[in-house]
Amino acid sequence: MKIINLVVGAVFTWLGAENLSSENPDFIGWILLIMGIITILSAFSSSNSSGSGWGGDSGSGSSWGDSDGGDCGGGGD
Repeated sequence: MKIINLVVGAVFTWLGAENLSSENPDFIGWILLIMGIITILSAFSSSNSSGSGWGGDSGSGSSWGDSDGGDCGGGGD
Protein backbone atom coordinates (compact mmCIF):
# COMPACT_ATOMS: atom_id res chain seq x y z
CA MET A 1 0.00 0.00 0.00
CA LYS A 2 1.24 3.45 -0.79
CA ILE A 3 0.88 5.29 2.49
CA ILE A 4 1.18 8.72 0.85
CA ASN A 5 -1.80 8.02 -1.42
CA LEU A 6 -3.77 6.79 1.58
CA VAL A 7 -3.05 9.91 3.63
CA VAL A 8 -3.77 12.29 0.73
CA GLY A 9 -7.00 10.43 -0.01
CA ALA A 10 -8.05 10.62 3.63
CA VAL A 11 -7.40 14.37 3.67
CA PHE A 12 -9.39 14.92 0.46
CA THR A 13 -12.24 12.79 1.80
CA TRP A 14 -12.27 14.64 5.10
CA LEU A 15 -12.24 18.06 3.43
CA GLY A 16 -15.02 17.03 1.06
CA ALA A 17 -17.15 15.68 3.90
CA GLU A 18 -16.58 18.85 5.93
CA ASN A 19 -17.65 20.96 2.96
CA LEU A 20 -20.77 18.87 2.33
CA SER A 21 -21.81 18.94 5.98
CA SER A 22 -21.51 22.74 6.22
CA GLU A 23 -24.44 25.13 6.01
CA ASN A 24 -23.80 25.98 2.36
CA PRO A 25 -22.29 22.93 0.65
CA ASP A 26 -20.51 23.60 -2.62
CA PHE A 27 -19.95 21.43 -5.66
CA ILE A 28 -16.24 21.35 -4.76
CA GLY A 29 -17.18 19.20 -1.75
CA TRP A 30 -18.38 16.43 -4.04
CA ILE A 31 -15.26 16.72 -6.17
CA LEU A 32 -12.97 16.49 -3.12
CA LEU A 33 -14.94 13.54 -1.75
CA ILE A 34 -14.77 11.61 -5.03
CA MET A 35 -11.08 12.41 -5.50
CA GLY A 36 -10.39 11.20 -1.96
CA ILE A 37 -12.21 7.92 -2.47
CA ILE A 38 -10.43 7.28 -5.77
CA THR A 39 -7.05 8.09 -4.22
CA ILE A 40 -7.69 5.73 -1.29
CA LEU A 41 -8.75 2.93 -3.64
CA SER A 42 -5.68 3.48 -5.81
CA ALA A 43 -3.50 3.17 -2.70
CA PHE A 44 -4.92 -0.29 -2.05
CA SER A 45 -4.90 -1.42 -5.67
CA SER A 46 -1.27 -0.41 -6.17
CA SER A 47 -0.25 -2.65 -3.28
CA ASN A 48 -1.53 -5.74 -5.11
CA SER A 49 0.36 -5.14 -8.33
CA SER A 50 3.95 -6.33 -8.47
CA GLY A 51 5.38 -3.53 -10.55
CA SER A 52 3.60 -4.52 -13.72
CA GLY A 53 1.25 -1.59 -14.16
CA TRP A 54 -2.44 -2.05 -13.47
CA GLY A 55 -2.30 -5.56 -12.04
CA GLY A 56 -1.26 -7.34 -15.19
CA ASP A 57 0.74 -10.55 -15.31
CA SER A 58 4.41 -9.98 -14.66
CA GLY A 59 5.40 -12.95 -16.79
CA SER A 60 6.71 -15.08 -13.96
CA GLY A 61 5.35 -18.36 -15.25
CA SER A 62 2.01 -19.99 -15.74
CA SER A 63 -0.54 -19.59 -13.02
CA TRP A 64 -3.04 -22.29 -13.94
CA GLY A 65 -0.95 -25.44 -14.08
CA ASP A 66 1.76 -27.05 -16.12
CA SER A 67 2.79 -25.48 -19.37
CA ASP A 68 3.90 -28.84 -20.75
CA GLY A 69 0.46 -30.44 -20.45
CA GLY A 70 1.52 -32.88 -17.74
CA ASP A 71 -0.66 -35.56 -16.27
CA CYS A 72 -2.90 -34.49 -13.40
CA GLY A 73 -2.59 -37.80 -11.60
CA GLY A 74 -4.69 -40.89 -11.68
CA GLY A 75 -2.85 -43.99 -12.66
CA GLY A 76 -3.99 -46.02 -15.58
CA ASP A 77 -2.95 -49.67 -15.24
